[in-house]
Amino acid sequence: SPSSLEGSVEPSMLKAGIKCPDAVKNFKAIHRLSQHSPDCRFVIGMRHPLKFVQSFYNYRLVEAQKLDRLDQPSLSEIWDSNLNWWDVSPDAPRYEMFLAQFGKLSVSLDELKEWYVERPMLAVKPNKFKIFVYSIEQIQDPVQSA
Repeated sequence: SPSSLEGSVEPSMLKAGIKCPDAVKNFKAIHRLSQHSPDCRFVIGMRHPLKFVQSFYNYRLVEAQKLDRLDQPSLSEIWDSNLNWWDVSPDAPRYEMFLAQFGKLSVSLDELKEWYVERPMLAVKPNKFKIFVYSIEQIQDPVQSA
């Protein structure tokens, strides 16, 4: 807890962070961060695309039930019809589209057209952000039997 750190860490050494999977999905959010906090850094954890979609769908489904939302399509309905239900969609695990927005990937003009013409929330806005990308599997401990 933050109170357990009191006195043990210099205030100038403390860093704030947020966990927001949707932050890299919208160029406006990235642009606002570049204006407000140009020296911020991104730590982006990625997992297997199918595991990510299943987990994200389960999360949204629980939230939808809490809010008594009537629209609760199955994951196969979302996938088969290319539906975007509360940001759960076949595009959700397309990491390359979202990371390209930082202007640090080599992307062809044809790819840009394919990705961004039908997705107005995407755009390439070069910035000086530092980005660290890791795979969830890189930080998991090996399973040990007793």
